Amino acid sequence: MITDGPLQPFVGLGVNIPWLTTQSTSSNGAKVGNSVFEGIGFDLGAGLEYYFNTTFSIVGGFYQKWSGFGQYKGVDGVDEAIQSAAGKPDSFTSSGFDFYIGTSFGFI
Repeated sequence: MITDGPLQPFVGLGVNIPWLTTQSTSSNGAKVGNSVFEGIGFDLGAGLEYYFNTTFSIVGGFYQKWSGFGQYKGVDGVDEAIQSAAGKPDSFTSSGFDFYIGTSFGFI
């Protein structure tokens, strides 16, 4: 079986709740302040972990992250839907692809 050896493959799936704060990007007349964008996103990844023994391993993998922002709080702290220039509901998205490598230590 694949889990009997020292090399262990894995997959991961997750949900994320992203937020983005931009400084001095919201105004209400003469009042200027920060904007906070909020949304929801998903992560999907895979990797390999090699166990040298029961207490030490090296791990590496990648993940793809997708996030969508549909709400924001402006200078007055009011939740509002993001709207396009024509005043219709809109949103913006973000995505990224990352690699990682690391180690893990355990205690018996």
